[in-house]
Amino acid sequence: MSNAADQAPKWRLAPGVYYRLAGEKVYVRNVTTRYDYFFNPMVKDILDLLKTERTKDELLEELGKTYALKKAPDFGNQLDRVLDSFTQKKLLLVRTATIKTDPTQDVAGTAKGHFQKNHMLWNVSFELTYLCNERCRHCYLDDPKTNAETGILRFDVWKKVIDEIADMGCVSALITGGEPTLHPDFSAICSYLVDRGVFIDLYTNALDISEDLFKNIVKIKPNTVSCSLYGGTPAFHDWITGVPGSFERTSKTILMFKCAGVDVFIKSVLFKGHAEEYEKLVNWADLSGVPVLCGQTVSNGRSGRVQSELNPDPETLRKFFETESKRDPFWNRSSVPPRDLDAPICGIGLSSFAIRPNGDISPCIQHPAVLGNVLKDSIQTIWKTDPLLESFRKTRFRDVSPKCATCEHSGFCGVCPGTAFEENGRLSPCSYSCWHAALKHEWFDSRIFSAAYHDPLPLPDSVESGMHTKSTKELT
Repeated sequence: MSNAADQAPKWRLAPGVYYRLAGEKVYVRNVTTRYDYFFNPMVKDILDLLKTERTKDELLEELGKTYALKKAPDFGNQLDRVLDSFTQKKLLLVRTATIKTDPTQDVAGTAKGHFQKNHMLWNVSFELTYLCNERCRHCYLDDPKTNAETGILRFDVWKKVIDEIADMGCVSALITGGEPTLHPDFSAICSYLVDRGVFIDLYTNALDISEDLFKNIVKIKPNTVSCSLYGGTPAFHDWITGVPGSFERTSKTILMFKCAGVDVFIKSVLFKGHAEEYEKLVNWADLSGVPVLCGQTVSNGRSGRVQSELNPDPETLRKFFETESKRDPFWNRSSVPPRDLDAPICGIGLSSFAIRPNGDISPCIQHPAVLGNVLKDSIQTIWKTDPLLESFRKTRFRDVSPKCATCEHSGFCGVCPGTAFEENGRLSPCSYSCWHAALKHEWFDSRIFSAAYHDPLPLPDSVESGMHTKSTKELT
């Protein structure tokens, strides 16, 4: 006959729950429910213990080894309330029904702010491979020979990398490429990240995801999956990718992720003269219930190939803004304040960096600098001592240039340090971003698109000559 302990409810940590210390609080992310929380530090010990299924009495016994529970006679009742609350939030699994709660605080934003302020590692971008099964005409990784020669790191190396960043308290990892699912150890790398408490965001073209691979991705519960789709019609998307049938295969996988409960996004790019394709894509996505993120610039290839003919012109951008004004709350504002001059430009050096397929460590995917290599250098040492990262930590928006500090378009500006270094060899305004910000500001003020509208803002010379190198990975 079973004793009382065998009949007692047992709790364990739910899949898809990640947590890290963030100062005097514990930041918790539930990628299943899409909610974020802050709790007191003792919660970390509770969640650590509940990686193994335990009853309340077993949990009390283990906690008593660390905390003076005899001096807190009401702690058992408090623990009951915690277990009930965490079960309702789907942070824990138990033999009772669960219901969803909705915290109102922007916990994720507050947690990221804490990590940035204290130079704690929030995110690492893993470029697993430069190989790809599509040949997109706008891709900056446009040299197959170089992509193949770059090589890859196998799981044993990535395992050491993951251990190091997890020990540093890293919260999330972006898995990208190339096409990351082509890496032979893709599933093992993603699974080990999750095992070490790092949640993942996946960028993929979703072209050749097999049934087994799809099940593996769903099983590890990624925070998000973003799939590349470049238009609302098969003919246009297939023309961009160079792969007949790619629209049908990618869109099918997007819908499969949606049906499986994965938080899936569409990543797209705006091309010159094809604003109508973006509008068709948005219509398809809205019917499917899938959000769309769209980059508005096309970079030159790393082989030196100029791709400026694909970059959106003023007419294309204005049509794009018109489409976005119907779906993006940004355009419903009465005004847009200027950029905070004392705010960081982005997360480079503050809370993130990138690792390339060969192990090179860079400030971000966009930035050309190499800070070291994981095969021979300590990530933690680079993070703490690299002078370039340290310079980014001290850089504020006012430091980009004297003009930026007084620019009337700063509230619309998406200046990127990586793009600046690629275009100018230093941190300074980028020709295309300045022009784009001015055009966006102009359209915001007018709110009216007219076919008779003349272009008071000509393209900058460096854009007309194809010298800009803006990355398609930067999204609005």
